[in-house]
Amino acid sequence: MATSDKSFYLAVILYQSSSGSQPPLYEECFTLIKANSLEKARQRAKDCATKAECSYLTEDGKTVSHSLIKIVDINNVLDDDLQDGGNIYARHFRNFAAYSAFEPLISGEDI
Repeated sequence: MATSDKSFYLAVILYQSSSGSQPPLYEECFTLIKANSLEKARQRAKDCATKAECSYLTEDGKTVSHSLIKIVDINNVLDDDLQDGGNIYARHFRNFAAYSAFEPLISGEDI
């Protein structure tokens, strides 16, 4: 790949939103990055992630803080062509019970 060619990368970014005594809410974002190297994709992901950090007041006067916890992964998308039905990211795991406990959509929980 020539250095001027850009590829798509996918960054998995983990955030936490917290407000007072409420339990925190975690958000896992899959952010599409276009860069000409993995190192530049890492920097762009970091820039995007820190830009998303913020605090704001709710209608009832509580402060909510949205903070970066970690950039979990950055990798080339699996199909750089980005067409219907194409795969962009995959990850593997061994513990389905832990995944089920983590993923509220599997149990039908409404977040």
